[in-house]
Amino acid sequence: MPRSFTEKEKEKITEALIKTGMEKFGRYGLKKTTIDEIVRDAGIAKGSFYQFFPSKEALMFACIEHLEKEIRENDIYPLMSRKETAGNILEELFNVEFELSEKYPLLSILDNPQEFEILFRSVPEDQLTGHFQSDSLLAWKMMTGLYPEKKWTDEEIGIVTGLIRGLLMLRIHKKIIGEEIYADVIKLLSKALAEGLNKIICEKEIIHD
Repeated sequence: MPRSFTEKEKEKITEALIKTGMEKFGRYGLKKTTIDEIVRDAGIAKGSFYQFFPSKEALMFACIEHLEKEIRENDIYPLMSRKETAGNILEELFNVEFELSEKYPLLSILDNPQEFEILFRSVPEDQLTGHFQSDSLLAWKMMTGLYPEKKWTDEEIGIVTGLIRGLLMLRIHKKIIGEEIYADVIKLLSKALAEGLNKIICEKEIIHD
């Protein structure tokens, strides 16, 4: 019978599992990483693992969410506070999204469409909903911070969220786009999208009947 843990122990073990998961998944990917390796490095029994996560896919998703919070606090929000034009910051934000996806090994799952599909198929619907709501909150903070004079609707924020998510997901198609030109394509797309979106926002509403 698995041992019970105090709340403090649970917190420390969860931190250890996420730290270990980020390193293992970032280095070996989802398929090649085993629960045996994770619990060994985290210092807990294999049976205890399932008191914290139902599967290694659940742990990886938790690792990704943990990394996203760090990225927002350390990279996204500071960029939004720069004293530059909204259009320039918007372009930088789009570029940073891609740079960070390349910078952090954990996000290399975007290079493997099969593993990415397995991961998201395994995540419960309510957890995915919460994740998407977090994305929308980030988009809302971005757009209300850059364009405080505009009254944003939920539908408009949804469209901006979809644009950001769609751009980021292009990494899955890096080989089809062409690895040798991928960085240039992304830079040009970021610039074009930022300029176009900024113009639409400044001149009129995003959505029209």
